This record gives sequence, structure tokens and C-alpha cells, in this order.
Amino acid sequence: MVDSTVYNANKEDAKETLISIMNDCEIELSLAEAKKQLLLKQLNYIQHLLTKIE
Repeated sequence: MVDSTVYNANKEDAKETLISIMNDCEIELSLAEAKKQLLLKQLNYIQHLLTKIE
């Protein structure tokens, strides 16, 4: 889908499309990193609670 959009567009439109896709990817990556950090905090807290129980 992206390939045909870029190949069928003029140079400026293709550039704008690719920049937009790149920005979306950066946002998705940031969200994934934030989610990873949250999950790590939850994991550490659960491990802490398990240690207290034992």
C-alpha cells in the first residue's frame, strides 16, 4: 500500500507521505517504550510483594 502511494506520487507528495509514516512509527515506538517501562515497574513491584510474602 505504501509502495504504490509513494511510487505513484510526485517527489514532494512521496516525501510528505514517507515523513508522515516515519512520524507515526516514532509515536508508536514511544508508546511501546512507555508500555514496556510500565510493565517492568509492575513486574518489579510484584516481585517485591512476593518477596515480602515469603
